[in-house]
Amino acid sequence: MPENLFSSRRYSFSAHDKSLPLFIETIGYNSQESTISRPAGYPYIHWLQTVSGEGNFRTGSEIFTLNEGEGIFLPANIPHQYEPAGKQWATVYLTFGGGAAESILLGLKLNQAVVLKDTQDNKLQKTLMDLMENVRKQPRALPLEVSSYIYNFLILLRKYGAFNFQPSLTSKMARIEPLIDWMSHYYSQNIGLQEMEQKAGISSQYLSKLFKETMGTSPYSYLVQVRIRKAKEFLIKEPELPLKEISRMTGFEDVSHFIATFRKKEGLTPGNYRKLHTETRELE
Repeated sequence: MPENLFSSRRYSFSAHDKSLPLFIETIGYNSQESTISRPAGYPYIHWLQTVSGEGNFRTGSEIFTLNEGEGIFLPANIPHQYEPAGKQWATVYLTFGGGAAESILLGLKLNQAVVLKDTQDNKLQKTLMDLMENVRKQPRALPLEVSSYIYNFLILLRKYGAFNFQPSLTSKMARIEPLIDWMSHYYSQNIGLQEMEQKAGISSQYLSKLFKETMGTSPYSYLVQVRIRKAKEFLIKEPELPLKEISRMTGFEDVSHFIATFRKKEGLTPGNYRKLHTETRELE
């Protein structure tokens, strides 16, 4: 076991600014993991890495072992459970979310469950330990600074994490990738579950099951996420574009529906989101 490890620590952040690109929900080190079962998944994106010992992790019908240096990157709301495989299992973990999380993970190809091996002398583990120490020393660190910490960790994760194993979620993901790609191009159209079913070539029940297991959400909720993400792009890149026009371009029924959905998902109105990001850009 590395010499610089301390007893179990956990730092929680109860107040999340959903307008931030990324925010930490929890970060910690657990010297002895226990059995955890989450039938409905966890509401935030999760990285769990073995420091010493080993643990068994289950998601869907897959069961696999996380050995020392291995970790699992898990999207939000994916049902799972894990437990020590022997007498001792120490882990380090990070849970996070944020307005830009989905697009960042998509760009880094970390938008599905994947097991990664730390290939650079425990670089990933050390980075999280350093981040914990920074949080301990500066508990009121600026939100944007914390956001940058998470982004840097994700870059390191993609750079130094060797893909060890992808659960059968990968094959399930392949079944819905054509539909996901189609949504990314035709999100402005009037799309319902029937259209998705026809495009995917499978029943609506099975389609919903695949989305829940791979994306942690329903097909329609995923479509709404795509529309919100596109709306954010228009809000920032086209500051003079009326909300009514953006709602039409992104497939919402009307501007009222757009505003209500945006506020529910992001915690602020489209107008306030645009204002916040316009002011941020002016300060840069």
